Amino acid sequence: MKRVVISSFITLIILGLIAAGYFYYQRSSITVTDPVKAIPANAVFYMEAKGAKEILKKLSTGDLFSSLTIPDSAAGANLSLVDSALSSDNDIKEIWEEKTIFLSAHLTKANNFDYLWLANVPSSWTDDKAEHFISKAFHAGSVFSRRVYENIPVHELALSGGKNFSFTVTKGIFIGSFTSFLIDDAIRQIKNGTPVTKSKAFSKAADYSGSGDNLSVYINYISLREFLSAYSYGGNGDVFNAISSFARWTKLNAEIQNNGLLFRGRTASTDTTDFISSLAAQEPQRLDMAEILPARTALFVYTGFSDQANFFRHLHSHSAYFDPADKRMKMISSIEKKFNVQADQSLTSWIGNEMALVITEPGSSSFENNSYCVIGSPDVEKATASLAELQRIINKNNDPAKPDEYRKHPLGFINLAGLVPLFYSNLFSNISRFYYTTAGHYIVIANQSSSLKSFVDDFEDNKTLSEDASFKNAMRNAERTSSYFVYLNLERSKNIFRHYASDELGELLNRNQTFLNRFSVFTYQISNHRENFETTVQLLQSKEKISNASLLWSAQLDTTADMIPFTFKNAETKNNSVVIQDDKFNLYMIDEAGNITWKKTLPEKILGSIHLVDAYRNGQQQILFNTAGQLYLFDLTGNDYGNYPIHLPAQATNGCVVLDIDQSKNYKIFLACSNKGIYAYDISGKPMSGWMFSQPVPEVMDPLQYFRVKEKDYLLVYNHKGNVYLLDKKGNTRNAFKQMYVGAYSAFSMMPGDSTTDDHLVATDTTGKVIDIFLNGTVKLKSFGLKSPEHAFKTADIDGDGKNDLIFLDHHQLNVLGEDSSVIYYHIFMENIFPEVNCFTLNSSLQQTGFGSKEENKFYLLNRDGKISNGFPVKGYRGIAVDEWGTEGKRTLVTTGSDGNVYLYNLE
Repeated sequence: MKRVVISSFITLIILGLIAAGYFYYQRSSITVTDPVKAIPANAVFYMEAKGAKEILKKLSTGDLFSSLTIPDSAAGANLSLVDSALSSDNDIKEIWEEKTIFLSAHLTKANNFDYLWLANVPSSWTDDKAEHFISKAFHAGSVFSRRVYENIPVHELALSGGKNFSFTVTKGIFIGSFTSFLIDDAIRQIKNGTPVTKSKAFSKAADYSGSGDNLSVYINYISLREFLSAYSYGGNGDVFNAISSFARWTKLNAEIQNNGLLFRGRTASTDTTDFISSLAAQEPQRLDMAEILPARTALFVYTGFSDQANFFRHLHSHSAYFDPADKRMKMISSIEKKFNVQADQSLTSWIGNEMALVITEPGSSSFENNSYCVIGSPDVEKATASLAELQRIINKNNDPAKPDEYRKHPLGFINLAGLVPLFYSNLFSNISRFYYTTAGHYIVIANQSSSLKSFVDDFEDNKTLSEDASFKNAMRNAERTSSYFVYLNLERSKNIFRHYASDELGELLNRNQTFLNRFSVFTYQISNHRENFETTVQLLQSKEKISNASLLWSAQLDTTADMIPFTFKNAETKNNSVVIQDDKFNLYMIDEAGNITWKKTLPEKILGSIHLVDAYRNGQQQILFNTAGQLYLFDLTGNDYGNYPIHLPAQATNGCVVLDIDQSKNYKIFLACSNKGIYAYDISGKPMSGWMFSQPVPEVMDPLQYFRVKEKDYLLVYNHKGNVYLLDKKGNTRNAFKQMYVGAYSAFSMMPGDSTTDDHLVATDTTGKVIDIFLNGTVKLKSFGLKSPEHAFKTADIDGDGKNDLIFLDHHQLNVLGEDSSVIYYHIFMENIFPEVNCFTLNSSLQQTGFGSKEENKFYLLNRDGKISNGFPVKGYRGIAVDEWGTEGKRTLVTTGSDGNVYLYNLE
């Protein structure tokens, strides 16, 4: 019996030891399971944080953490888990301070992605403890629902706003997400999936061991394609194919800095068809191209290579960068046979070691006119001669090959579409035409000559990217030599994002414009070091907002244009347009991106301004204007509308004024003719019934002006022969004045007073004396100093005190005075200024004045303190400011240049 008891006791001990051993084995095997094995293979990227608490503490310094999130996006909201967790109790200290935390990003549906949170948990961690932690972190209730997926329990907690947080703990790994099916994907991955770490490309990238803040990011380029295409509008297949075949994996170690994030690491691929394989045998090149690029550059994609023949030979077999070889060779053969020319030799033999796509800040989501192909050449004169000879042959010009010149730079055009992407890769697919020039030792190619002229202007005026503060800041951490380099100025690139973005993403960007405004620059750089592609990525915060005026686009007219551009926003499309007539009487409609959408030749010059109307009050817009002989109404496609044009009874002497007096779109049109008559028309083109004014008034050159004062309507008619009439809206005379010799460039303004008797109109006479015409008929003259007959005069509230001030411009001298003769400021221009004063009141408060020099083709914008605004003068001499341009409602300036160009500038 005793022997049986002893035997049983020994058996129990053995069983206990076996159970304890088994329990210990289970626990130890759980704690060493790598969370990476749970990350599904379709991860766009994943982050690995060692000592997450310290990392997040460093991130939260300043506003970097808030800058990295979009408040109303799912991803941004989900990051709140981290902050909540850190404020939780000490039970999770071991995880946050000692364990490695993983965060992987996955596409969950079109236009949305979510994260998986993964970490090894302590051996004491239980499902109950996990539920307690999650409910406390989210300040939510403790009632969890449970389901089972492949024998693994999954816990789900309902949160406010209709969201749920799901988690499981399996094999010692905590897996959590706001998207339930990502938990299922992770469970399947643990059981059956091949870990992402098994690929040779991943191992090569992960072998990088540089320093950092214990935070590493791993990027999967194949999944990145799917991620980006989900946020695209769908027409960018070539772009995303190029991304997916760029490389396979990148590992980056993060350095958290005061002004942003710096990542250093390695990019790898084992697929010879990937782009970086074409750089494997190439030496990186010194990054000097920024010395010739415009400071207004938004995107700069650079490739440096030491053997251009081998580089292009490798890319020619790559469908993401060139058309299939048989198709491409067929096209080249066709060109060479048709023109009896060696096109490939002419277009590539001179290429050196650099090539880049450059996009300057666009004015809309279309940026063809802002795109450039820039190619380095060791002998730029030889390159130019080769292109010029090809130009001569293709353009069928028998004269010696010699391009035009602009500021001593050659300016040529090869009249054959599609050459740039055919010979230099699909990276340049939006450059369909071949206008070319030189800058330094580079050939620059663009879609239009005006774009090249603007490029040359920036180069010659030293307004280059190398001098830009944001670029200089980015280059502090970049290598001087590069195999591949991407520079993205985030503030200037918003319309580029909109070009590629889906409608949903576009709306998100519009709602969160400050997200992009918080950062200034993104860079991505690869340098080949013995076939190790060392990689640097930066995301830098803005120190200050861009404040210089910068060119968005220029449009070349057939000849010069001597009128202020007319701008309007299409009520249906919400897009902006410019309408202008050149000196050959061609009328142009220019769209938001600077493209000429239509051109129509008129028999005469437009007098005065162009007006926007809705003639039939149905939401469809038209433009209305007159020449000497006719009154025109065009729809927005350039076609005559209704029974227009209307033949005038005599030659018009001024531009019409179009009034919607009762705000009912019952427009009235007034103009003067050489038979001394003042005529009034309804929008139908018929004479206005009840028009009473029949007094003959000769040579009325300025448009009639309309004022409404104390519920009374006034029409002002005047000439420069001494006649001034104040009429009511029916043409009845309220007051008539004689011997009021208004200056040729003086415009009447209303100066409101405290009462009707104080309200008065003000202009200057030919000597510069100020004429005050009170509405009760009183006239007063006041001298502020003699002026020449060519002086210009206008009034505006310059100093912001609520009272209009007096602006005198006499050739090159500008004086701004209060009505009490106090000096607000004066300014001396270095050149004679066109006799025209432009007053721009933008954003309901900002008052600026604009002046142009026709001879110098310069336009100045002065602030209310009399100082020249940043970035001025710019090209042009007559201009108009626009307060709502494009999706963002930018403040812009449109100018007409004496060089035959129309320019659009960003004033923000």
